Amino acid sequence: MDILICSRLFYPANEIGAVRPSNMARYLNEFGHKVSVITSLSESAPKHDLFPGSIHIERVGNSKFILKLIARIENGNKNKSHPSVQLPGAKQEKNTAVTKFFSWFKALRLQVYTIIIETDWYFQAKKIIDPNQKEKAFDIVISSFGPISSHLLGRFVKSRKYARYWIADLRDNMQNEDFPSVINSVYHYFEKDALQRADVITLISEGQSNMFKKSVGIEKFAGNKINVIHNGYEDRIKVNRITNKTGVLNITYTGALYEGKRDISMLFEAITHLKSENKVDYCRLCIHYAGPSSAEFIHLADSYAITGNIIDHGQVTRQESLNLQWESDILVVLSWNSKKEQGILTGKFMEYLQSSKPLIALTCGNLPGAELTGMVERLKLGIGCEYLNKDVDIIRLKEFLLKHYTSIIHGESVHFEPDSTGIEEFHYPVIFKKFENICNRLVS
Repeated sequence: MDILICSRLFYPANEIGAVRPSNMARYLNEFGHKVSVITSLSESAPKHDLFPGSIHIERVGNSKFILKLIARIENGNKNKSHPSVQLPGAKQEKNTAVTKFFSWFKALRLQVYTIIIETDWYFQAKKIIDPNQKEKAFDIVISSFGPISSHLLGRFVKSRKYARYWIADLRDNMQNEDFPSVINSVYHYFEKDALQRADVITLISEGQSNMFKKSVGIEKFAGNKINVIHNGYEDRIKVNRITNKTGVLNITYTGALYEGKRDISMLFEAITHLKSENKVDYCRLCIHYAGPSSAEFIHLADSYAITGNIIDHGQVTRQESLNLQWESDILVVLSWNSKKEQGILTGKFMEYLQSSKPLIALTCGNLPGAELTGMVERLKLGIGCEYLNKDVDIIRLKEFLLKHYTSIIHGESVHFEPDSTGIEEFHYPVIFKKFENICNRLVS
């Protein structure tokens, strides 16, 4: 097959969103297919280059006009301030309303700027395709969302019949509970449009699939157009059989906190309880953090009086993050599950699988029974706890921590016997064999 992948995020970009399309191109090529990629211009890669194998990559940048315009607007806004309004005799409710308005306006402005930049990139990328391609030059075009520009480009290629079939790899739903409603209405239009125009839609979890069907109207869902293709891990799992001889239990979380949307406080509270019960020695327990939320992480730790147990690595490269995971005893994954957003399986969770370390999964939100919790338990990866069941789960978490802490202080390895066969299903070569099967089903 001749396959075109439209993905603005791609190797050598370090974002987690670049991992899936990069591996998609790699393995579809290794499976014997001719693969071409249109992606964004990268300072660390030439405009025309070859990825492993014979994958042809076209790298496209934004127009200079748009980049200058956005920079001018942003610089102008930096010189303005929007202090909270405190009028004499004003009610607190009004102040809250003003704060909410500015928060809403800031989110709206950011999304509008993003859509402008992405739409401009889409028009620049169209120029690469339009003059040179013949009708049905590709068997399949695959667009990797987000950002929206990748999706628009795949949509364009299919509408011009440059490709016979279009797979809209949405990964997550376009709509997001953090977006203003006006932005979500735009994304809702493109979700419904994708259902109508694309030949196959893929999402990364059952929860995301169910949300999509509900959003577009399940009565319009027909056949097997919507498929779940999970994210995966890249490297073969290497079992670390080296015994931790330091006598210190090392727990690591890598990633953002998103201002409380991901909540690690249950872990901090469990550790505080164990200390007050004289079951752990603080000198033998260390929590490592790497990511962009250092201030938020340290502030939360300080509220539980465990700042002295924190080692903040700040923002690190992806390889440094992998090394930190490898050197740890337990890894922490955070997620959320709500009536508006379900099936949140972060790329970090899949990345953790290849470290072969026990996991603590903490899920907040207003909906119980998160998909992440079920997967952790089913694959025997460690322990899955939910804030809606905190009274019970924090007791389980304390027992889990104490068991591994006891092993470490006695010079033993932490006990970990996961379902290796089940985990293997999430190795990227296996994941994209499933994707190839979808492609074969289309062209045959």
